[in-house]
Amino acid sequence: MEVVYILRLIINTGNTVLFNVFQFICGCLAAFILFKLKRFSIRNLLLTHQNSVLIIPVCALIGVLLPLNTFGLIPIIAALVILDKGQHIAIPLVISNTLFNMTSSFMDVGFLWSQAPGRIVVAVFAGTIAGVILTKTSLRNKNIVRLPLLSKLADAEDTPMNLGTAISNSLYLIGPFIIIGSFGYTLLSNHLMEWLKTLIYGSSFGLNFVKTSARLNLFNNVFMIALSIFTTLINPLFICASLFIFKIKGIIRIYIYYGLIFILLSCSLFIK
Repeated sequence: MEVVYILRLIINTGNTVLFNVFQFICGCLAAFILFKLKRFSIRNLLLTHQNSVLIIPVCALIGVLLPLNTFGLIPIIAALVILDKGQHIAIPLVISNTLFNMTSSFMDVGFLWSQAPGRIVVAVFAGTIAGVILTKTSLRNKNIVRLPLLSKLADAEDTPMNLGTAISNSLYLIGPFIIIGSFGYTLLSNHLMEWLKTLIYGSSFGLNFVKTSARLNLFNNVFMIALSIFTTLINPLFICASLFIFKIKGIIRIYIYYGLIFILLSCSLFIK
């Protein structure tokens, strides 16, 4: 049984790695287009609207529309940060994409699509507010992204070389984050439901939670969005991607922001 379990763990981890590598390569292709085809027009557009909040909701909406997970967004974020020399445009992209992303962990994709309208509203609104905060407060001057690492990634995409070489150089930088995140995701997805069952049915805390939840409106659409935020925040893939993008202080602030959104949406539990 242990051999079968280990083999299944290796296969599932490998499949997750391949999926995220594919997402990352798609992101590299998009970033390559930003650099090579529209470099000066994109740069001029970003610099023209650098002090405007008008471009922020546009970036938040683009984050919703892009069919990429966080690893797929990283090359695009690197390109935007380097082209714009700032972070207030890239961060709304990350937040809105994360909140809407239909590849959210541990939840049925069909169920997530049924929540799509509400998720779009929450994602665009939350991404826009985050961008406005970064633009109009003192946080604008506090760099929360790992600029040297993103710069290396952008250099690999922007240096005149064969596209395949540029992608392989980028994968060399991000590969350890994808592998560690994929392994953690596989372990967590294999054991999460078993752990939850043990917690709920095998402890006094779980029994008290069941009694309390009977009086709450657990299955409303708003709380389902909040629940998907929680599953995203504990997803090792998201954690590893965040470690690549953000400094530790940036991760703390992002998690606090997500936490506030979760608390706000969770108030719907008490609305009958």
